[in-house]
Amino acid sequence: MFKKSLIGTVLALTISTVGSAEPLEKMEVKSEYQEGISQQSVYEERIKMLELSIIPTTPRETVEVFAKAVKERNGAVQYALLSKDEQEKVYTTLATNHWVTGVSSPWVETYKIISEKELKSKKQMEYVVEFNLFTSTGKAGTDLARLTLEKSGEQWLIKKIERATKESVGIWKTYNEVDTSHIEQQFQTMKTYTSTRGVTLQLPEEIMNKINIEEGSCTNEESNPPCTFFYYKDEKQKKNVMLFALLHLSEQHLKSSYYQEHPFMTLIGKNKNDTIYYVAPSEHPYGENEQSKEGKEWSQLINQLIERVKSI
Repeated sequence: MFKKSLIGTVLALTISTVGSAEPLEKMEVKSEYQEGISQQSVYEERIKMLELSIIPTTPRETVEVFAKAVKERNGAVQYALLSKDEQEKVYTTLATNHWVTGVSSPWVETYKIISEKELKSKKQMEYVVEFNLFTSTGKAGTDLARLTLEKSGEQWLIKKIERATKESVGIWKTYNEVDTSHIEQQFQTMKTYTSTRGVTLQLPEEIMNKINIEEGSCTNEESNPPCTFFYYKDEKQKKNVMLFALLHLSEQHLKSSYYQEHPFMTLIGKNKNDTIYYVAPSEHPYGENEQSKEGKEWSQLINQLIERVKSI
């Protein structure tokens, strides 16, 4: 009796174990499968949320983010700003190139929006962006991109990107799509200015020929700090017209409340000698003649130069 009972118990346990083995194995496989799907889903959702956080709610901001991504050769950010149709066109190319755009030389040094207009539909805008290209050989050129943006919900996406001129390089594209045949044609000879304070500035020869750069002291500032002055050479009036000044401030200068509260200084950066700021005139020096040839040239030069000194 006891023997039969023991055998029955063992048999029951064996049957129970064998019977549950297959479902348990399937359950474990299913669990791993579900976990894999879940991880993939989480990954895709995370990328999507990151992309959504990048897209601005104004068209100009979208263009600014795009231009910055071009400068940084970040194809992933550029892709996030595109409409769905445009994304489908460029996905394979960007993925194949590991989401890197542009080429190592020339590179984008600075950029700016040079035109903006509303299209027939109030939900579309067109912008032209100018990219300033530089190489290590002291030459530079420009590239122009025309962007058409369309409003999608609360966001503005890039519907189309095209070369603004026949000579455009296409620096926003992947390296095998950049048209290098136009690069040498666009390059300009560069000149380099190096100050005694350790500031080096590389400018196109055309710009350098229109300005004078002098070193001295800012006698109208507290403690007369060292300054580098940039002047526009007004050939008509045969005189120098102030564009702006670089202030080279020491740690001692910066401790002064005068400089801590200075309303017109804009920080550029530091070198081993100083902290560098620039101060520009609060009013246009040509006043009522701002639209004259000289007035326009002054305005153009100060914008170009300040963009360059920001990268010192």
